[in-house]
Amino acid sequence: MRTLRLYARDLRVGLPSVRPYLVAALVLGIVYGIAAAGDCAYSGNDLSSFTFADYVALTFQFANPVDLWLLIQGRPLAITFPWFFSFAVLFAATLEFPRADLLGAGYRGVVASGSRWAWWIAKCAWVCTVVAAFWVLLFGGLILTAWAFGAQASEFMSEYAMIMVPSSSSARYPGMSMVPLMLLTVPICASMMLVQLAVSVRVERMPGYLLCMGVLFASGMVEHPLLPGNYLISGRSAGAYVEGLPMNDGFALSLAVAWIAVAVGGLLVSRMTIYGGSRDE
Repeated sequence: MRTLRLYARDLRVGLPSVRPYLVAALVLGIVYGIAAAGDCAYSGNDLSSFTFADYVALTFQFANPVDLWLLIQGRPLAITFPWFFSFAVLFAATLEFPRADLLGAGYRGVVASGSRWAWWIAKCAWVCTVVAAFWVLLFGGLILTAWAFGAQASEFMSEYAMIMVPSSSSARYPGMSMVPLMLLTVPICASMMLVQLAVSVRVERMPGYLLCMGVLFASGMVEHPLLPGNYLISGRSAGAYVEGLPMNDGFALSLAVAWIAVAVGGLLVSRMTIYGGSRDE
């Protein structure tokens, strides 16, 4: 009950700090939908030939992994910045409130609850809620925009989009689903943001943020099942290509990372020296 009361308070008090980011999620979904429609039109095919899944795949596409041999030959490094931007906005959303709450008014909540673990679990639940709300709004804006441009209401990619999305896989079959990637956005991002939460509460905000963004950058450059960002790249998803990274592996990795982050973060919070609304740095 203590955790639920603290969680309800976090939803009420913490909402103003994330409201601009949630609005940004809806706007980004619309902007990405318009950009995807432009790509579809540029391909020379009728917009009605594409599906909702195509818009998702084009939004989450990324350049192929780094080829060291091509780099040695002087080829430029290919980086897809739009793919990073959604995560940069989302990860910034939860940076301020938890740490400011612990060092400010939230200190009274820790004392009143009698349990630092209750405070910590409530903050973890709040972070996961923000992640879920962000992606619901972004996908909502994306799908509404796709519908406005006449896309077919289907979770399966068309043969046209399969050709447009970069992939190191040689197996390209029309009818592959984007649902696995969409389902993984919440657990993958939540697990990484729990790591960020543990670092930001114990150390400072920016180190945790830079750590997570660094992992995402490495995910874009290297295709590996232990780099979580790979599961959120359409050209590397098993939902799009049979040789891609399986959804079950992504869930397992996110659960493992989340469990470690919650356990380690809780231990750190429980051992912090907190007094007078601030803590001993």
